[in-house]
Amino acid sequence: SLFFTPLYTAEGLLKIAGFGLVRDERSYFRDPWCIFDGCVILVSWIDLLMTSGSSSAEQTSESSNLLVIRLVRFIRVLRVARAASKLSATKLMVEVVVRGLY
Repeated sequence: SLFFTPLYTAEGLLKIAGFGLVRDERSYFRDPWCIFDGCVILVSWIDLLMTSGSSSAEQTSESSNLLVIRLVRFIRVLRVARAASKLSATKLMVEVVVRGLY
């Protein structure tokens, strides 16, 4: 978490610098996967801030915080699915799973 969050943040910033923010067709916030990556990065930073400021005993006593942390970790796992989705068959499976969640 302490290693990958800054790494993914740097990747996102490089993409924004290279593609632009919104103007062009290929800009960062026009690509759904980049938007997903941005959300994962934001949620990862929230997770780091929440877990770094309190002890493990405080975290387990607050069930709402624990639920949020579990959700954040699940969302980070989805980033792996994003990387794997470049294969067409895997992309189709990820889309089916996501549609099944709604």
